[in-house]
Amino acid sequence: MCNISMRKILRVCQGECYHFLCSGRFALVLVVWVFAYQFITVPLLQNTEKMQASLLAIEPYIALINSNFMILVMPVLFLVLLSDFPRVDANAYFYLVRAGKTNWVLGQLLYAVVITMIYLFIQFLGMLVPMFGKGSWGNEWSPVITDFAREFPEYAQNPGAVSIQPQLYYHVSPWEAVLVGSAFLAAYLYFLLQIKLLCYLLRVKTLGLLLCFFVIALGTGLCSTFSPMRFLMPMGNSILGIHYSQYYSEMDYPLEYSMIYFAVGIGILMVAILGLRKRLGGYEHD
Repeated sequence: MCNISMRKILRVCQGECYHFLCSGRFALVLVVWVFAYQFITVPLLQNTEKMQASLLAIEPYIALINSNFMILVMPVLFLVLLSDFPRVDANAYFYLVRAGKTNWVLGQLLYAVVITMIYLFIQFLGMLVPMFGKGSWGNEWSPVITDFAREFPEYAQNPGAVSIQPQLYYHVSPWEAVLVGSAFLAAYLYFLLQIKLLCYLLRVKTLGLLLCFFVIALGTGLCSTFSPMRFLMPMGNSILGIHYSQYYSEMDYPLEYSMIYFAVGIGILMVAILGLRKRLGGYEHD
């Protein structure tokens, strides 16, 4: 670890970001935008028209990151977009030789952070842009979220009415839901990329992708069935709404536990990844 160079680490990260953004794969994000707009935003706007009330501009995004179904779609798309992570073509191998094994691995870990943040920011923009001119701004939940089911009981189970559950808007403010929910989701996505990088270093890269899909599928199943074991999986810890009780002021699962879960999990994977960096291909240059 003595030959760490921040310049080389940043160069590896920059090269990976440039290659990814120029590849055109981000066009796949448009598919999620269209689907999320139809699945979440349109029902909320329809409820807005019924109530003659204003929807908070960030509420569709909050619904997105707290939906059991969309929280399945977003990690799957993320893995599809980054299916080649870590990239090991001729250009990437050139970076490995020039930077050294330690700097290359640290560059990949930094790239994983950056691309995760870019992905979530683009998802945020994708949910926010359709609300320009239609939504309001502030930090109080709109009556479309809090009062619609009471005023229109016949529509209490429509997609817009159940998009944000009471246990969320009873306990946290909208912007807190955005920031904390995004942080947990980012930790979940970063955790998946660490699994892929670790499996690459173990020379079972394909198994890494399959393992990530298994983690997503198992987490989805446990969360969908409200299993007490759902917090054993990254997905359960990444959905802010299910941490809270619907009818009581106490929490079902403290946020601090999820913070510890991700901190410990990411830390263990990072130590394992750095410990296995010597397994990178034939060059001894560190």
